[in-house]
Amino acid sequence: MEIRVVKAPADDSPEHVRGAWVGLVLPLAEGETGPRRETAQGLGHLRRIFGVPRWYYVVSADAALNTLERVAPAAAAWWRANAPERVKPGQTFEFPAAGCEKIIRLAVGSRELLVGTRPVPAASTKGFRPARLRREGDDRLVFRPTGWRFFSLIWFLASVVFTGVSIGQAAGAHQARHPAVACFAAILVLLQGIVFLAIGVGCLVLPSTYEFDRTAGVFRVTRLGSRRERPLCEVVAVQFLGHRVSGRGQRLCYQLNLVLLGDRLNRLCLSDHNRWQETRADGMELANFLGVPLLDGVSGGTTGREVGIPRAAEPDTDVTRDGTSRHL
Repeated sequence: MEIRVVKAPADDSPEHVRGAWVGLVLPLAEGETGPRRETAQGLGHLRRIFGVPRWYYVVSADAALNTLERVAPAAAAWWRANAPERVKPGQTFEFPAAGCEKIIRLAVGSRELLVGTRPVPAASTKGFRPARLRREGDDRLVFRPTGWRFFSLIWFLASVVFTGVSIGQAAGAHQARHPAVACFAAILVLLQGIVFLAIGVGCLVLPSTYEFDRTAGVFRVTRLGSRRERPLCEVVAVQFLGHRVSGRGQRLCYQLNLVLLGDRLNRLCLSDHNRWQETRADGMELANFLGVPLLDGVSGGTTGREVGIPRAAEPDTDVTRDGTSRHL
């Protein structure tokens, strides 16, 4: 197993040395298969009592420093000069699990790509399906927004109600005991109506439409009346991820991503909501349509095992389809 450091670890080294770890891909030490839980000693015992134990990955010091030396020789030299006992043969480094992500190696032609497993930053929804995959012909699939239109209607209606109330207050202001106060209240209500109107317009026009056209060989993204195109061959995989979203209690959401190949490898989130069956059906249909691998971080996939991001307190558990967890 390999990990990529995405956040500088907290240790006694200088800031430039800690920052040099960010972005490096490191193999776990021999015999390690996942994150370890902090032993119940000192602060570790207190964290266990309060339900926030620390998890970390164990990496061989030799392997870590060799990788660091290729990218930042000065940072590796600092470790060898200032902490020789930490870098002796057989020693290990510990990287907090919250600051790392597991990596999948994906073969594309003669290239090998490193695909991350952290959720892509995106708005998560609960209770409705934000987009639906529809087939429009033998060689065309379209991922269109759905639930956002209903929400935009709600905001539009709220805007109409507040605007009507504001007009009524303004019309009766001259009969009020304090006309100036009544006019000010009407303006405030009108501003609320304008805000609701802006939210409704945003729900209607901001969500993107994704179109996959095999005949033209392009992948189109349409948003706010603009359209961007990329060659369809740049889509090299479809990815599922299970992750928990904090808020009023933690909820489980499933993310459907495209893995894209271009000037640099990146991932594009198509949907992120709490309805697993719909996410799975859309992802499988899209992967079959494009003829690309399916990286399943929820229930195991065709190209190997990818693990979703569990709760911060339990990084050694895997999110399953029914929302429960199982130990790796």
